[in-house]
Amino acid sequence: MGTAIVCTMNQPTNELFLSFHNLLLLHQSRMVFFGPLGASGQELVTYFEGLKHVNPLGVGTNPVVWMMDLLHQDMDLSQEYLYSPQKRETYRNVTILCKGNTEVQKGLDAEQIQEIMGMDPISFESAYVHPFNVQFKTLLYREAMAQLRRPTQLFAVMTMSTVMAIFLGLVWLNQGCEVSNGSDFQSMIGGIYSVFFFGGLFNYFFRIPAYMKTRHLYQLETDAKTYAPEAYFLVTTLLEMPMIWIQSFFFTIFFYPLFAEKCYEAGPTMAFMLFYYLWIHAMIMFGQLVSVLYPRLELALEIGPSIIHVWSLFSGYVIRYSKLNEFWRILHYLCPLRWPLEGVTTVHSTVLDDVIQMTAEETSEGEVVVETAYEATHVLYEAYAYELRVAVDVAVLVLFLGFFRVLSTLSQTKNWRLTGETSYSIASLAFVTADRVTGVQQAVDEFLKDDDLSGTSGSDSDAEA
Repeated sequence: MGTAIVCTMNQPTNELFLSFHNLLLLHQSRMVFFGPLGASGQELVTYFEGLKHVNPLGVGTNPVVWMMDLLHQDMDLSQEYLYSPQKRETYRNVTILCKGNTEVQKGLDAEQIQEIMGMDPISFESAYVHPFNVQFKTLLYREAMAQLRRPTQLFAVMTMSTVMAIFLGLVWLNQGCEVSNGSDFQSMIGGIYSVFFFGGLFNYFFRIPAYMKTRHLYQLETDAKTYAPEAYFLVTTLLEMPMIWIQSFFFTIFFYPLFAEKCYEAGPTMAFMLFYYLWIHAMIMFGQLVSVLYPRLELALEIGPSIIHVWSLFSGYVIRYSKLNEFWRILHYLCPLRWPLEGVTTVHSTVLDDVIQMTAEETSEGEVVVETAYEATHVLYEAYAYELRVAVDVAVLVLFLGFFRVLSTLSQTKNWRLTGETSYSIASLAFVTADRVTGVQQAVDEFLKDDDLSGTSGSDSDAEA
């Protein structure tokens, strides 16, 4: 069968004992022999007969009984083995055959390896007993049955997602339609931003503990080469997809009609559900990646949200693209949260009126001093660098999703792990990065006070007034 079998035995029969190739003999938890048995146990007999004060094996004597009698004689067999040529020879052969000594092993031909091992060289077509398709089918059935046996998890996800959708929908009630000036436009984007930001955090926090619970079994089975990491991750991805689609569907039908009560249309609704699904799926894949890199739950729950908060800085809402220092603008396009925001915002803006009245300055009584008309697409492009390009937004989100999944698989295959010290260093770097973004607080303050989202300067407004 090409399979190595390791077993422990207590006083085996002679026939069974001599059917093994190699023997590791322990007495009082100390090694007294380790090496090949030889034909009819001759190697074992020759070794013990070579020791002082050992009576030779008698004719017709069972070598197993003879060996067991030697263990109870008044001599330290473990000390004899410690300094014996047998141990040096055995350990030399083991060292040659170890994976870390492949260069030495390459210098041996098949006959030398056969002489060392006492058998023909063993070669395997794969490190796994079963082919990939068998692993995939077995895992798919097992994990699907496991999910069906715990419906409370699916129920909890759907319930919490629905509650969050209704709550956010009521908070941002009809904010997606009542857009007539710069503040309304900012509020509309804020509603979309809050949905994706809190939705990503919710799914990250909810999924991480579940993955940590199954991590021990997963680690044992992959280390034992029972299943390949690629089979594991493919199965978990396929099983997550329908659950995330159901969650996205329920969230959309409860949130979006409230958010866009007076301008509700089927096209933007479907686009919202698609982008929400891709974003949630990407965050779940990101959570699995973090759970692989950080074996400790408390570290995974600290590092992931820190990174998501840094992403939110460069998404285009907290700090508009036009207000970002040029040094940081590359991070705007490397931010995963930016792409669903662009997709949903630009598609939703198509149901708004083409012209939005942008207030440049208002008196304390609210009287409009200067009012200029701009198209919604012009405002999105000039202030947020958002364009109507749904295919590009979807493609980039899919790339992020695949990147997190591939990196998770590689980190498990290569056994990548980050220590606690490295983890806290990454978390500190994330917060320092957020703190050192040029003019963060000033840009936010200016963003909240300035209604001129078209990019018109204050001096120009005063001159026009």
